[in-house]
Amino acid sequence: MVESVAREKKLARKIIKKYSLSPPVDIRNLIENYAKCEEDSLPNNADAICIMNIERPLVILDNGKSENRKRFTLAHELGHLIIPWHSGMISCHTDNQDVVDKGAYHTMEAEANRFAAEILMPSEWLNDMVTKHEEKGLVELLEIVSSEAQVSISAAFFSVINHLPNGYIFYIKSDEWYSGSLRRSQGTNIIIPKLDAEYDWRFMEKCAVDYGDYKLAPINIVWWKFPKCLTEVQLVKTIEESDDLDLNYVFNKVSSYGTGVFAASFLNIIGLLPRGYLVKIRGVDYGRLFRSPNTNISVPNFKSFEEEVYWFKKHASKSGIFEYQGYKYFWGYFVVKNPELNTQDKRLSKNILKDILKDCYEDAAQRQKYLYKINGIVGSLNNRAPDEFEEFYRMFKERFIGVEIFSKIVQHPDFEVFIINKVIELLERKSKS
Repeated sequence: MVESVAREKKLARKIIKKYSLSPPVDIRNLIENYAKCEEDSLPNNADAICIMNIERPLVILDNGKSENRKRFTLAHELGHLIIPWHSGMISCHTDNQDVVDKGAYHTMEAEANRFAAEILMPSEWLNDMVTKHEEKGLVELLEIVSSEAQVSISAAFFSVINHLPNGYIFYIKSDEWYSGSLRRSQGTNIIIPKLDAEYDWRFMEKCAVDYGDYKLAPINIVWWKFPKCLTEVQLVKTIEESDDLDLNYVFNKVSSYGTGVFAASFLNIIGLLPRGYLVKIRGVDYGRLFRSPNTNISVPNFKSFEEEVYWFKKHASKSGIFEYQGYKYFWGYFVVKNPELNTQDKRLSKNILKDILKDCYEDAAQRQKYLYKINGIVGSLNNRAPDEFEEFYRMFKERFIGVEIFSKIVQHPDFEVFIINKVIELLERKSKS
């Protein structure tokens, strides 16, 4: 996959190449090529003031900050000087590495921070550092990067997390924030259940191969390292080994590879299953549904585990329950067979549906209510309808599986004819348009 690189990072890489830079970068000497640099005591806890709209730009650095912070601030100010769309006079606070405010000022500050991080800790160099030292543990890795690049641990952290292998999850919290921020290393695809509306940290600890917390004033970072997901070859082999594709076998086999391997591999398993599989994760007050590719079946909201189990057993061709770290994974396989095309019944689908509703409901208001509901389903399907009859038919049938309010209608002997004729009509209309 081609890396998407922000414009400011590309500019930083041009400067690195132009001056043959490598950590630790002599940032004070570098910025002198672009601006006059002074130190003074600045108000409002500012790190620096950058004045660009004068003959020779001026950077005034706060003299009360630590040396590593000054280095990052100088790289940040260099970013303002180099990035063409930054101009004027800017008072900078460089301690926010994770700016989320979308205002123009905060956007420029975030861009300057990313430029600074790339200048002081080039991506290629960071990749080498992670390759050499990640196995020593996260804390030691951060200390090595901080020491060799002469940056703060905080600056090292926010750069390193973008270069870690998949499997790392971070929860970043400050006393000044209402809620924390969850960050993942690239490629990390792990479902984190919730307990009482909060992330289930106990689940994380049980599944992680390593975890800890790190105080980086003014923020606190809790981190977890998960094992690697099984490879696609391993997962496909496990799925193929299963007798009649029993997910209990697949889930148990994947879990046997070690702590947290099932959590790390779960979404990849779902993505490799054939069409028609549903998996519902349930906890005390947590529920989340997952579908195998191209599956459009929905599961109603149930108040109890027993109701959910009953629904899966009633409507699925096969089903089961797998328990993992305090959560139940209800699963079912729902089969939709391709129909035998009925060419004898030439009625319009809308007339077939009206006849079905007359047979099912005496009350005209009820008939109208279900007519609206079914027409709504037809409309939503038609917006993303495939060109092939079989695929469209399967999408249509899946929308009615296990939906109790349509049980009378689905059981009507003409319902199958209604779907077949409706799909044919929609495809003919689509081909003409």
